Amino acid sequence: MSRSKTVQILLSVKNGGDYLRIFLESLKRQSYSDFSVLARDDGSADRSEELLARYDFIRRHPSSGEALGVVKSYGLLLRDAPPGYLMFADQDDIWLPDKIAVAMKRIRETEETCKISTPLLLHSDLHVCDSSGERLADSLMQYQRLSPQRSTLSELIIQNHITGCTMIINEALRKIIRFPFPEAAICHDWYLALLASATGRVIFMNDCRIEYRKHNNNVFGPQQYSLGACLRMLKQGRNKLKHRLRLTQQQAAAFLQQYGDLLSGSDIELLTAWGEIDRQSKSGKIACCRKYHFRKNTWLRTLGMWWAL
Repeated sequence: MSRSKTVQILLSVKNGGDYLRIFLESLKRQSYSDFSVLARDDGSADRSEELLARYDFIRRHPSSGEALGVVKSYGLLLRDAPPGYLMFADQDDIWLPDKIAVAMKRIRETEETCKISTPLLLHSDLHVCDSSGERLADSLMQYQRLSPQRSTLSELIIQNHITGCTMIINEALRKIIRFPFPEAAICHDWYLALLASATGRVIFMNDCRIEYRKHNNNVFGPQQYSLGACLRMLKQGRNKLKHRLRLTQQQAAAFLQQYGDLLSGSDIELLTAWGEIDRQSKSGKIACCRKYHFRKNTWLRTLGMWWAL
């Protein structure tokens, strides 16, 4: 398998406005120049598609303009991207000038040590900023009290800590992605993390090369972790928390159905256990979590999960 030096950046936009323009300008300042962007507009009501057309390094997907939703939109971009390394972008972030260069250096070094045929997903931390660009936190991982080392399949099926706009994947992972993404896929980055964890490696790059904007229009906006935030979540009620867990169970079942032939026996067993956990008694559910190491990133989140099951 040959190693291309070209990076394809996948970008789905919707009503990007000024945030999109600022992001695209940050791409122009990248020190690594061997990249192009495959983009699609997901049914914007503003002039996002017109803005995409102004940049010569952007190729628009044939379906651009059709509203599909974020998961299906990135699914189409993944399906039709050319071979090689793939990165993912959000319309409202700012990439620091060496973001692509650092990601490429790390993934090529990793391929040297663990074989080029190993499916790889590398991701990193982010700086958290408000809508004006004022920094709120130097680390998203610390802001949300996340543990990036927790990347086993049993941990990732419960809680995702991998942000799509920090990811780079290699051709070995791209080649085994199957389409379309199922309806139960919660988000493209989470679903790809499951695949990388089950068939290859998920690796955390301990640096920040992106300013992640937190604002009212984020599709999945970060919330700062605190005891108060946990208590507010509990106040939403057990049924709402249980619904969120059920979505992860449905995603696990869909993943097993789509990729079962690529999985080990132990991974099939734990995916089945999580997908069918509602069939058990309360004590049986907790015993199942302990047996398969189903847990969230903090003990308080894990206790909340046990309460909601």
